[in-house]
Amino acid sequence: MKRLILIAFLLITVLLFSFEYSLDAIFVPENYEITATLTMNLPEGDYNFFLLPNYSSNNPYIHSLFKNKGTRIEIISVKDKSGNSLEFSIETPESTWLGSKDYKKDTLLKVTSRGEGVVIRFNTYFSDEFLPDNSGNDEIFVWRFGWYPFLVKKLDSIVLYPHKWKLSIRYPDEWMFVGGGVKNGENYYSNGFYASCPIVFLKKDKFKIFKLESKENNLIVYYKKGQQGHAAKVAAFLNNVLAHHEKLLGKLRYKEINVIQSNYPGLWGMAADGIFLLGDGFFTTSDLWIPGVLDPASYYVIAHESAHFWYGVGVSVDFIKDNYLSESLADYIAHISMFDMYNEDPFYNQDVPDVFVDYIYGLLPKTFSDYDQLVLLNTYRSNVNISVAESYKAPSNFRATFDYQKGKRALFSLETLLGKENLIKRLRRYYLENVGSVSNSKKFLSYFSDVDDAVINSLFYSQKPFDAKAYNTENGIYIDLGGLNIPVKVVVETTDGTETFVATQSMYLDYRNILQVSVDPDKKTFDIERHNNYYPVKFALPFDLNPDLFDNYLLSVNFEFETLSSTNTINAYNLKYSLYFKDYPVFEVGLISNNVVIDNISLYDYGAYFKYSPDSFTTFEGKYEFGILEASFSIGIAEDINVGNYSPIREIKHSFAGKFYYNFLQDEIAGITGYQFNNLLKYGYFTGIGYSFNLDSYEVLNSLEVFFTYFFDVESLVKPNFSLVVDYNFEGKKIFKPFEYDVSLLYRKKSEDPFFNVDFSTYSVVDAFLGFASMFPLENRINIFNLASFSGIGFSGGFRYIKTNDFNILGVQVSGAIKLGLVADTMINVVTAFNMYYCMEKEIFTLSMGKSTVGIQLFYTLK
Repeated sequence: MKRLILIAFLLITVLLFSFEYSLDAIFVPENYEITATLTMNLPEGDYNFFLLPNYSSNNPYIHSLFKNKGTRIEIISVKDKSGNSLEFSIETPESTWLGSKDYKKDTLLKVTSRGEGVVIRFNTYFSDEFLPDNSGNDEIFVWRFGWYPFLVKKLDSIVLYPHKWKLSIRYPDEWMFVGGGVKNGENYYSNGFYASCPIVFLKKDKFKIFKLESKENNLIVYYKKGQQGHAAKVAAFLNNVLAHHEKLLGKLRYKEINVIQSNYPGLWGMAADGIFLLGDGFFTTSDLWIPGVLDPASYYVIAHESAHFWYGVGVSVDFIKDNYLSESLADYIAHISMFDMYNEDPFYNQDVPDVFVDYIYGLLPKTFSDYDQLVLLNTYRSNVNISVAESYKAPSNFRATFDYQKGKRALFSLETLLGKENLIKRLRRYYLENVGSVSNSKKFLSYFSDVDDAVINSLFYSQKPFDAKAYNTENGIYIDLGGLNIPVKVVVETTDGTETFVATQSMYLDYRNILQVSVDPDKKTFDIERHNNYYPVKFALPFDLNPDLFDNYLLSVNFEFETLSSTNTINAYNLKYSLYFKDYPVFEVGLISNNVVIDNISLYDYGAYFKYSPDSFTTFEGKYEFGILEASFSIGIAEDINVGNYSPIREIKHSFAGKFYYNFLQDEIAGITGYQFNNLLKYGYFTGIGYSFNLDSYEVLNSLEVFFTYFFDVESLVKPNFSLVVDYNFEGKKIFKPFEYDVSLLYRKKSEDPFFNVDFSTYSVVDAFLGFASMFPLENRINIFNLASFSGIGFSGGFRYIKTNDFNILGVQVSGAIKLGLVADTMINVVTAFNMYYCMEKEIFTLSMGKSTVGIQLFYTLK
């Protein structure tokens, strides 16, 4: 009976999602709009459609600073093929998986069919914000998934049920269309059941085409003018990648693969059926400084996005509950393709014959294995421990760790147990038997039914952090897997030779004359602490130019030469030696030796240094040198913040910091400490208080600072804001100088400017500002001598009021910012402020330029 019920359920499901979607659409770029008609031959009954463009289009849980301009879909009419109106309603589903009521508002379309077909007229609107997907601008419009109503059994999650579709698309002559289907006559068709019908429109005068044609597939790269070399490289990488993937996983369904250069910065990719987009960084900034240095990263991203044609797009999933089945499988295939291509997994090309390669070392991970380890470690140190199969329980800003890195490492662990060839056979069979359908954890893991349940549970369902260890006991060397059954490679080196085996549980080693024991030496597991994976422990010795900080304790020696004075009468310099021991990233301790030479007279000083960081939010540091003791701390308290989605965001809301000095020679103590409360995400403000002191035998100085900044909750490109800073010295010492760093624009020397000749020194100051700020990214970036990419401009301005003890100053401030992209799309903002001040008591004014500031953002990311 149960078997009959299951067969009936599967039959109904197959019938329900086997209907062809017939789409007749018109692209209207000036309105950021697709106006279309969807026709389906649905039997009599009630049907549910997901209106994905309305999902998260309105989120009152976060401040407008962090909102993207929403997309929307407007249902014009629902009729049968004879033109008779059908009963329909637009509702908000009850499922908590889709987030809050506002988050999922108007996402469910209910239609009652009379058996004579269903014809839905609708308009879908792109966002006009600068985003990589579901948005548009003067030269590119992109929408990958669900721009039209699509059929669902029950709207309780985000599942893209594969379906057949036919698309007729009309658009202005100055644009060209790129889709994911096969063109036959004037229409485009899916080649079987697709999870998506992607649409991309490109301005003809902005993009060019590079093709690689073969009997199997046509590879087409759409790139911006002037980027042909990068387009050719992308096509060559893609050609190798697809050959690699097809050999392992089975024949690709698509006759044509389209790759589009996005104008959104960064090193990223996004796939849909038959297409994927690459971030502008792979074309514009990837060759800055050192051409070819980021080729391995380009190859990896292309390999990952291409793997989605098999997993995530080819075999669809529930993108809330089972997203790891999309990302971890794609990432695993991409990672092994790196080993097959390079015989290693470099993050960047370390063999480029250029001295700048040594500079990049330390800024970027050495390998993708190191990058994965860093992400796993940072997530663990942020106190986020979730199982792979329940990644949806993680805070949303940490979920990717479990969908990508931890899920991939679980697959690598299965590779360790089963062998690569055996695992690939199972993944190939999983694809071939499920392509064009929706999979889930239970179905995927059924392909490993012969693997011990304890192993599967440890890899995919255990939330317990994994920390493999090898250490000596009175009973011998013990391999400690912490109660988990994770397959690990163990290498035992003895005086008689080397033996390698796989362990799936804790065990004692029965060997004599052991020289070295290594547990998981290839970084295949999601082990969060690797220094204890070796017996005896491993050290990276001084002068090792490329140490593995995850596996080795580091001993390093540093030399520094500093010129203290060089005149006709005095010649002084300092030669500093430092010896450090580092347990990355938790602990560091060092000894310091200074040899100060003044006119051939040597003076010696010895000191010490330590750093302790127990988690991602806490750091303590101390240093003693030249009779001065320095100590500092930084403590963050993170909270999970409800942002309307099914999972919260974890961020630091309370910050405490301080730095203190004690001079033993002069018996002087000084310091500064403060607290900051960050509520930008929810309500658009942050505030804090700081206290500084200086105590010695001559005077006492105690000062207090209070600051507050608020961004008005206005959804516009221009963000109005207010800030207030109050400084006060309790001893009445006039230590504050409001215009100390200003440069006069009216006089050659600041001392010649009558305004700056006024002594504005004060023991209390109130500085208030009311103005606006905005940043405009460039859709067409321009490189500057291959050193940086001009990526955006920003403006801010407003009115300023400064109150000192003796004066009232009115001001107008205008600031300009330039955003520059460096290698790996590391962003630098250079900000310069121009001011006009008027002193009411003195009745004088001036024009000045403030101190320029530089802010750095590693890897261009979304908000």
